[in-house]
Amino acid sequence: MGRSSEPFRIAVLSALKSLEASGVTLRTRGEVIEHARFHDGRRVGKTTLYRKNKSGEFVHADLIRKLDLAISGRAEKKERAGEVDVLARRLREFTEENTALVDQIAAKQEELMALRSSHERTSVLLVSREISLFVMCKIVLELAPAYLPARQLVKEFENKYAGSVEMNTAKRTWIEQKKLLSKAK
Repeated sequence: MGRSSEPFRIAVLSALKSLEASGVTLRTRGEVIEHARFHDGRRVGKTTLYRKNKSGEFVHADLIRKLDLAISGRAEKKERAGEVDVLARRLREFTEENTALVDQIAAKQEELMALRSSHERTSVLLVSREISLFVMCKIVLELAPAYLPARQLVKEFENKYAGSVEMNTAKRTWIEQKKLLSKAK
């Protein structure tokens, strides 16, 4: 290391000492370099720390190591000292996250129940409409037995609901409507 590097070294070490004394948590080398000043008040060059010699080695390798030790040492001391705080904070964060997830699940369950209810209402309405269509087609076939679209719809309904409650309901409704139709004639 040459004489021209010594003022840089002194400025960086001085900045490191003053930052450590003030209790600042160091996270990067750049924070130290940012605060380093020569004796005349000029800032040190940001890239000077990483200057290399002719063989490609860092001129200030020992200074880089000191900075890295100071940064990692401060972080470890802070972490050990605040370990309980860190655990408490993490527990609080996990609890908040858990509460948020439980709220989301509850909201999704409510949404699912509403959709199921809506689906059930829609299904009941659809079956009711299909029964009405079946009865109307049966009436059409009473009046015009050769009308093929009505015959096709009746067959589809009978195949779909064969032996079901819906089929029994449709037949009962058809019989009631047939009686009313007979009275009307």
